[in-house]
Amino acid sequence: LDLLLQLTVAGSADNPALGAIFLTVQGFGLTLVLDLLLIIVTHVALQYVFRTGYSLVRVATSLTPVFFYNILFMILALFSLSAVPISSLMTLVAGLAVSAIALYLALRQLTNFEENRCFMLAVFILLVHTSLIAMLISLATPVLTVLLDQTLPL
Repeated sequence: LDLLLQLTVAGSADNPALGAIFLTVQGFGLTLVLDLLLIIVTHVALQYVFRTGYSLVRVATSLTPVFFYNILFMILALFSLSAVPISSLMTLVAGLAVSAIALYLALRQLTNFEENRCFMLAVFILLVHTSLIAMLISLATPVLTVLLDQTLPL
């Protein structure tokens, strides 16, 4: 935490280019963590809830279209953020819908389950994934508030 605070303070106060690089690395890291979380949730759901034995590597390779569409819509939302913020939000919601459809199709191809069972699996995975993200955000909010209070001059 202390290193993160020092990098944030150094990037915002002294060198704006360093701050931009640091934010980019944070964005890549956050995206990677969220994608790994989806892979782990899918693997655990397949192995323990639905009693199938797929390897973690096979699950990860089958979920690459989901990550592709998710990142594509995040980049599109980033481009429209400065113009109209509500358009950026709607782009993210559309990206979530397309990623959910891609998840359903990837699970259908991976597991060869019937349609209803595969739909229930996709809904369960998305529910657990978004619940874990919400929990992580609620746990990180006090830390982020402290970081913002210490880096912003009042």
